[in-house]
Amino acid sequence: MTTLLEELRARRIVCPSLPAIERLAGSVRARAQRQLWRRLADGLTDQQRQVLDQLLEVRTSPTLGPDEFRPLRTHAHDFAAAA
Repeated sequence: MTTLLEELRARRIVCPSLPAIERLAGSVRARAQRQLWRRLADGLTDQQRQVLDQLLEVRTSPTLGPDEFRPLRTHAHDFAAAA
């Protein structure tokens, strides 16, 4: 944030209030993230989407008690194989 303010001052640009800069930065960041995820998702096949969706499913078994629950572990190579 200070780098941005320094750059504005160096260019003799009147600085908006800090909350206004924070709102702008937040909206730009959110927009960039949406664009990034859209581009990543556009390159996936239907099969890859289905496999990735399955990774997000919570798997529980009615026969397991609370002390028997074992979390599902996912590794980078599992993700690479799915994609």
